Amino acid sequence: MVILRKIYGNDIPEPQNAVVSNWSSDPFVRCSWILFELGVPEDIIDKLLIPVDRLYFAGDSFNQTQYGYVHGAYGSGVDVAHKITTKIEQSSSAAATTRILKGTVIITVLLSLLVV
Repeated sequence: MVILRKIYGNDIPEPQNAVVSNWSSDPFVRCSWILFELGVPEDIIDKLLIPVDRLYFAGDSFNQTQYGYVHGAYGSGVDVAHKITTKIEQSSSAAATTRILKGTVIITVLLSLLVV
């Protein structure tokens, strides 16, 4: 907060809450990342980005131009959100839209910032 106040002035309030993740103790992460071995087809990310019914993948590892970076995770999440939005817009009924939203799962990998 000292640095922020030096930059933006003393009107910066104290944080009300903070969240810290320890990836090494997270049973779903365990400090993991995606690393493609030699010989994997170049279009593998394109194939992984194809939704399986209502299951979508997003994250830094699914961004072909910003692989491994937070802004890559963000961009990947935005791309998936656009896909879901397009699917909803193409839906002809409120019931179909509800079904799409209730059944949609987005699996985020590593640093994805998308929350649905």
